[in-house]
Amino acid sequence: MDVEIGKQLELAIGQVVQLGEQLITLSTGILVLSITFVKDILKRPASADRSLLAVAWCGYLLTIVAGIWLRMAVAGSLAASKRFVGFEANVTLPAGVQIVLFLFATSAFLVLAIRGIK
Repeated sequence: MDVEIGKQLELAIGQVVQLGEQLITLSTGILVLSITFVKDILKRPASADRSLLAVAWCGYLLTIVAGIWLRMAVAGSLAASKRFVGFEANVTLPAGVQIVLFLFATSAFLVLAIRGIK
């Protein structure tokens, strides 16, 4: 394998893992802060608001799970291959799922926040 290609693959792997870690960190922080301050933010939440908050929290929790899945998939791909040539579906699937879940949860949380501003 060409040395330059090897360095590019190493950088790509590092970026994928780092993105997963950042989404895990953001999701964990948002969960902790929102759970801590939910009573201060939503004084008398409507049923729809409670449901939306539950959806957002579940989305963030699943984002964390998908991030762990991503780390395991990257590690498994690297351990199983003598010659890494690119990301297979076992890595791209959890990466995509994690990103979509994070965007979904954040969207739900933002809708809840906007509805709470009156």
